[in-house]
Amino acid sequence: MADSINALHQLLIELANPAGQSPSRPALEAMLDAVDALNHQPGVADQLRAEVHAAEQAGQLHIRQVPLSLLRLLLAMVQTGAGHE
Repeated sequence: MADSINALHQLLIELANPAGQSPSRPALEAMLDAVDALNHQPGVADQLRAEVHAAEQAGQLHIRQVPLSLLRLLLAMVQTGAGHE
């Protein structure tokens, strides 16, 4: 199972690189694998939804330094099929 939170966290770290370099291929591939898992493995999306819900209930704004707003957006894309390209 791909870990979408860790993949998104790594991608965000690399995008915030002060040198302005593009994200590494492994970071991009991990994010694509995570999106694929969210799209094709219902249990993965359910687990992420549960983690986001638990964090919201606890009053947190992030999970492993990833903003909940980005995770909600990722889940919304999965629900609407926007990540199926």
